[in-house]
Amino acid sequence: MASRSSRFLPAILAIWFATLPATAEPLAEACRAADTRSASVTAVNEDGSLAVVYGGDARETGDVRLADVATAAGGPGPQLLKALRTRIGRSVVVHPLTLAPDRWQRLVAHVEAVGDPGGGPVDWLQAALVQNGIVRVEPEGSPAGCAAALYRSEAAARGAKRGLWSLSVNRVLSSRERDLADRAGSYRIVAGIVVSVGATSRRHYLNFGRDWSRDFTVTIPAGRASAFRAAGRDPQTMAGRYVRVRGWLERWNGAVIDVLYPDAIEVIGRGG
Repeated sequence: MASRSSRFLPAILAIWFATLPATAEPLAEACRAADTRSASVTAVNEDGSLAVVYGGDARETGDVRLADVATAAGGPGPQLLKALRTRIGRSVVVHPLTLAPDRWQRLVAHVEAVGDPGGGPVDWLQAALVQNGIVRVEPEGSPAGCAAALYRSEAAARGAKRGLWSLSVNRVLSSRERDLADRAGSYRIVAGIVVSVGATSRRHYLNFGRDWSRDFTVTIPAGRASAFRAAGRDPQTMAGRYVRVRGWLERWNGAVIDVLYPDAIEVIGRGG
């Protein structure tokens, strides 16, 4: 027998998609690739990637995974698949992070999509999905600054409690919560004031409390520090900043997130 939630899911989705905002953020300049490719969407794969035909040539096909976004559940989920399937038959412009495919032979890219089959406004597919709470931002190596526009869309969705943000399990956590380490093994967003910073030959540390054995910590590999400095997030100048950090929570002397990409740290302001 179907569960109560699964019986109501089609109706919930119908209401949800009927009330989506009409427009989304345009593709951020920082996300634009030098080597773009025009394509049309032929199908949506079960992993949430787009099956495309490049340049109208049926002999050149491929799969495109949407960069810098993911569902809170980890897998594609019915909401994402339903939203993406509305794009089948539409023209898209693919902005790859790199021309090399991932291990599953998918091109990881930002995608601009034409709104209607016969033409119409171009929108940034990632921003539209984020704005409607279907996915959240998970930076993974786009040029520094690319995520800023996506964060604006996410803030709007979070403020309106759209989609995944209507569920308390997806809320932004406080760095002061004592049970953060109990959530180890999950991708989370944590907000708080950086109390102090430190460094060793291997890592930089952003400490969110004075007890390093219990309080929340963010670590940054020393080899990545130059990228953070170039993005205006020098680890050694972060003390006193109020930030939102996202990544995989692990348990190590309390809760810790190891951050590889500058855009995974949003600097909100100075702490009070």
